[in-house]
Amino acid sequence: MMTATDALELLVLALATSAISVTITQSDIFSGLRASVANRSRWLGVLVRCPYCTSHWVSVVLMWWYGQRIVPETYLPIDLFVSALAIVAVASFFTFLVMLAYKYAHTSRNEEELRDLLAKARDVIVRQQSRLRELE
Repeated sequence: MMTATDALELLVLALATSAISVTITQSDIFSGLRASVANRSRWLGVLVRCPYCTSHWVSVVLMWWYGQRIVPETYLPIDLFVSALAIVAVASFFTFLVMLAYKYAHTSRNEEELRDLLAKARDVIVRQQSRLRELE
């Protein structure tokens, strides 16, 4: 049975996995690394562009680093495998929320830019109409 401490560990590792995966696969700071990896291997290029794919490797590294296992100690390789998948499952939910927030922020910014462009276009049209009236 999972204790409150186990659940907290799962949550923290999942949050970290999600944040690291999104940062590696989506941020501008890692764009050079992603391009370099993609040039060397198509398979690895897909891996470093997919937050879900990258989260598997990140969860394994975090579990190895911290020595955490979410499931009871039975057989180490299976414990680590199940724990990693549990972390990835929870991290996927957080990643979905982060990506949704990015999409919303991008959409909102694009809408503001479109409104500004439309306002400028409207001003140009109004000026052109007044010039045409002057010419008549």
